Amino acid sequence: MQKPELPFNDYYKKALLKYDFRFFLEKDIEQNDYSDKDLQLLFSSYEKGMVKYRNERKKNPRQFDYWLEGKVRLMFMGSGFLPGFFGLDGWTRERKVFNFEPWGDDWAIFDLWQKHERRRHRWNKSWEAVTKVGGVLAIALTILKLFEIFMNK
Repeated sequence: MQKPELPFNDYYKKALLKYDFRFFLEKDIEQNDYSDKDLQLLFSSYEKGMVKYRNERKKNPRQFDYWLEGKVRLMFMGSGFLPGFFGLDGWTRERKVFNFEPWGDDWAIFDLWQKHERRRHRWNKSWEAVTKVGGVLAIALTILKLFEIFMNK
């Protein structure tokens, strides 16, 4: 039986913003017996990826953010590992990392995407609050103006 695919919609994007990759990775390391060499490769790959991608982002930030979105989308959909890694899918029981270098690289990509999306999410939430306050002020001022007009007549 083929497992159902989760959509990469706003609900799951917001859920991914709450998850800490390192926490889940440490839980996975506790459950599986990885060698110190493999773990060192994983963490060094993460550090190298962060440096590499931060430098790439400086060249063209907007296009790089779109690229990050696409990479995370691939990690999430189809045969991607994120839903099972974070336990979002509800059917993945166990997993084991076999390729440590790509996992470190994917971790760096996810981390950068998450930081970008969190900034964007905070901006959207604050703009939403500003527009709501502006709407309430507009209504209150309109009521005051109407009250002033009717009281002068």
